[in-house]
Amino acid sequence: MPAPIQNQQELQFRGYAVEDTENWEKFKLIDFQPKPMGEHDVDIKTEFCGVCGSDVHTITGGWGKVNLVSWSRGEFISHMAIQFSKALGCDEIVAFSHSNNKEKDAMTLGATKFVATREGGFQKPLLSSLDFIICTADVAAGVAFKELLETLVPMGKFVMVALPDDKLPSLERSSLLSSAFFDGCLLRESKKEALEMLQLAADKGVKPWIEVMSMSDVSKAVRGLKDGKPRYRYVLKQDIDQ
Repeated sequence: MPAPIQNQQELQFRGYAVEDTENWEKFKLIDFQPKPMGEHDVDIKTEFCGVCGSDVHTITGGWGKVNLVSWSRGEFISHMAIQFSKALGCDEIVAFSHSNNKEKDAMTLGATKFVATREGGFQKPLLSSLDFIICTADVAAGVAFKELLETLVPMGKFVMVALPDDKLPSLERSSLLSSAFFDGCLLRESKKEALEMLQLAADKGVKPWIEVMSMSDVSKAVRGLKDGKPRYRYVLKQDIDQ
């Protein structure tokens, strides 16, 4: 067991940081003093760090003015949603994407059907057939929200688990008449739910698809994420001590 921290004034953390949103790709290796350790805090050595869309939204100022230096929490969406849907026993899992580029991956992950939304009338074979839609789109522009909602059964649910920088489109009331639906967003899960999720992942073999990069390549990672390149999660390996 590591020795307890005796002098908090001497405790220093080191990490890569950006200091303003105009230069969000320019990371610096800095030392900083953390908040005082409380009785419920633990000191651990971090070896890997996932890069999340919320990190890019934060460092670019896409969600508004922020107090840098900061990193946001991370989460797995998109490809993990397909796997968890399969693990939970869903009979039909439809993967929507703008183009066909990810069709093979989606089917490998467990989707039973793939639909490219850039094709006109894509929703017609699925009208009023889906119970639940998880929207992981990180941008609002180009997302066919109206057509996606038409695929829901009456009282179906449409849940956003991403928060784009740009505004979501307004919907005409006439587009809501075909089926009443629930529109919501994702809240943070409880510890109990997180433990249940991890146990389900262990039982069913749910694993993320990752690309490991050196932490010193963090600038390349956030630029790649901004451009939608990862398949499907960048993970940074700590190399500060090397």
